[in-house]
Amino acid sequence: MGAEDISNAKSAGDVVDQNWFNLLRGALKGVFLPRDASTGVVTTEREDIGSALYPWGTVYADFLNVGGSIIDFGMINGEENGIISGKTRSNSAFPDFLRASGTTNSVTLQAASTNLVLNIAGTGTTYTSDITETGLTTATSSNNTALINDATLTGAFTTRHKGEDDTSIIIDAAGSEITSRVGQYVTFKVGSEYFIAYVKSSTELLNCYRGFFFDSSGNPISRSAISDNDMLTLMSTGWVFAEDDATTIDVSYKTPIFSNSTPSTPTTGDYFYDMVNQLWKRYDGSSFVTVNRILVGIVVIDGTACVATRCMHFDKNYLQHTVAKVKYLSAARLIVGIPEFDINVYGVNVPNKFTPYQWDITTDLESGLTETASRTYYAYVSETGKPVLSDIKPYNNLGELQGWYHPHNSWRAVASVDNDASSNFTNTSVYNYYADNAVQMSEQGLNFLRAMDRNTAAADKILYFTSALASATTTLTSYMRTLLDDVDAAAARTTLALGNLAVMNESDFRATGSSGSFSGSGTATLTTTLPTGYTTITCFLNDIVSTSGTGSPSMTFAVSYDSGSTWSAEFSLGSDSTGNTNAIRCLGKIEIGPRYDDQHQYIHYFTTGADWNGVGPTVTLYSNALSSTGPINRIRLTVTGLTGGMASGTITYLAVK
Repeated sequence: MGAEDISNAKSAGDVVDQNWFNLLRGALKGVFLPRDASTGVVTTEREDIGSALYPWGTVYADFLNVGGSIIDFGMINGEENGIISGKTRSNSAFPDFLRASGTTNSVTLQAASTNLVLNIAGTGTTYTSDITETGLTTATSSNNTALINDATLTGAFTTRHKGEDDTSIIIDAAGSEITSRVGQYVTFKVGSEYFIAYVKSSTELLNCYRGFFFDSSGNPISRSAISDNDMLTLMSTGWVFAEDDATTIDVSYKTPIFSNSTPSTPTTGDYFYDMVNQLWKRYDGSSFVTVNRILVGIVVIDGTACVATRCMHFDKNYLQHTVAKVKYLSAARLIVGIPEFDINVYGVNVPNKFTPYQWDITTDLESGLTETASRTYYAYVSETGKPVLSDIKPYNNLGELQGWYHPHNSWRAVASVDNDASSNFTNTSVYNYYADNAVQMSEQGLNFLRAMDRNTAAADKILYFTSALASATTTLTSYMRTLLDDVDAAAARTTLALGNLAVMNESDFRATGSSGSFSGSGTATLTTTLPTGYTTITCFLNDIVSTSGTGSPSMTFAVSYDSGSTWSAEFSLGSDSTGNTNAIRCLGKIEIGPRYDDQHQYIHYFTTGADWNGVGPTVTLYSNALSSTGPINRIRLTVTGLTGGMASGTITYLAVK
C-alpha cells in the first residue's frame, strides 16, 4: 500500500467524494507499508503481517529483504522442530534463555524480555513470559563418585581438555549410580567445573564437553585442570522440553534417544525422537505417545539446587565454508593471508573485501583474560565480524554448527597459535581450522602433524617429540642406522663388536655372602663357606667384638679345600694388647688369591683394632692344602683365651672372577 493518509474514517451518511476515493485507491496501488492499527497512518514502527491466530497462507515472492540483506530462498532450510530465536548472551548470539536457580531445585525459561520462538512439529510457537519449573530431581548422595585413573594427569593446563577430541577419561572406583548409567550422557562435577560425558563403561568416559555449562548468573563455568585420583561426583542431569502451548515445560532425567525405530525397554518419562516421522514421543508407561514438544536445553542439579544450565543451539543456516587462511604477522598479531573472504559464523555470512583482517593480542584478547606465556591461543571471528583471541579451546561442532566454536559464545574458531615462554607468537605454530578434516584424523593426530610441520627436514636428522604439541630433530648418523636396522640383539652386538662378555650377568663376574655368628665360650669359632670358580675371594672381618672379661684372647684362622673335613694349620691374626677387662675389638681382611698350580694358592691377610695387637699385611703361598678336588672353599676364625663369649663378628666376602 502507498503512504496516502486514509486515517479519516467515514460515518453513516457521509459523502464518499472523489478525493477520498483517490486516497484509498492510491494506498491500495502503492507499496504495502506498515500502518498504525488504530489510526491507519503509515508508521516506521515494526508491524506484523498476520498473527498467530490469523496467519497468512502461502507467500509467493522472488526476493526477501530482511534487515537490509537479501535472503536466498534456496538456502532457507528451517527444521520442523527447532529453536528459531530467543534471549542471547550480552556479548554474542549464543542462546541464553534457561537460568538455574542456584539456591532451589528449579529452573526458569526466560521469555518475557525476549520471546522464545520455536518450531514444534512444523507449527510456530512463541513463549512470551517466563516459565519456572520447580521440584527438579536432585542428585543422589551415595554410590555417586568415581576417581580419575590416569597417572599422566598432573594438573597441567592442557588437562582441561582431557576427554575431548577423541580422547577419553579413564576412571576407577565408580559407584553403582555411575555404572548403572553406562550408555547415557551424564554430568559430573570435578573441582568447580561441571562437564557432560558419555559413560562408555565403568572405567571410561567419552565425548566429553568440558566447561559446558553456565551458572545461575549466566556466567560460563570454565574447564578445570585435573589430576590422577581426582574425584568425579555424579550430578542429576535434566533434559528440558518445551511444549507448543507456550506455557508448559517438562524435564526428563534420562538421555533422549534419536532413532528410526522404537527403543526397547523404556521407562516412564523417556523421550524418543522418531526420525522417520520427525516427531518427539514420550513413554507414558505403556507406549510411546506423540507429544508436541522439542528439546530446548539441559539443567544440572546437585544435592539441593539447580546449579547450571545450557541451551540448545538456534536453528540457523550453518555452513561449513571458511576460506580465511590465517598467517603469522608478528609476535603479537595474526592476519588473514588473502583478505577477500566469506565465512559463515553461527548462521551469519561475514564478508571481508580488500581490508587486512588481523588479530592483535594487545587489543583483541577475550574480555576477562590476561595474556599468559607458553600457552596456545585461538583466533575467533564473531557473528558481527569482530576478531577475538582466547586461550579457551573451541569445541569441534562440525556435526551441528559445521565448524569449531567457542564453548560459551557464537564465535567461530579459524586458527590457533602458540605463545612461547617470552609471550611471543611463534611463526611456525599457526594452525588453521578448515571446514573439512581432509585427512580424517583425530585432534590428537592433527596435533602430531602440527608438531612435525614446525620442523625443517635435513639429511641425517630424525624427528622426536619434546611435548604433546612440540617436536625437534636430532642427528642420526649413518653408523647409527646400521645399528637400528639390526633385527635382534645378537645382530646388534655384532655391529657394536661386542663379544661374549656383553651377554654375561653380574653373577657371572662376582658373588657376595656373609657368615653366621661365633659359637662357643672360652674358645669361639666362626666358619664361612666360600664359593668356588672365582679368581679372588676377599673376606672382610667385620666388628669382631668379645664380651667384657679377663684374660688375653688371641685369634687365628685356618682354611679347608674339602668343605671342612681337613683344615690347614692355624694362621695368627693377633692378640689382645691389654690383658684386662676391656672387650676386644678387631677388624681385618683375608684375601684368598688364585691357584698357582694344583698344589699352591696364595693368601694375603692383616688385622687391626682398639686394644688389639694386629698382624701387618702378610702374604703366604699356601701349599699341601690343595688337591685335585679344588681350591679353598672354607675359612674358619678361632678366638681362644676368652673368659666369656663373643658379642659380635661376621665374615663378609666378595668373590671376583
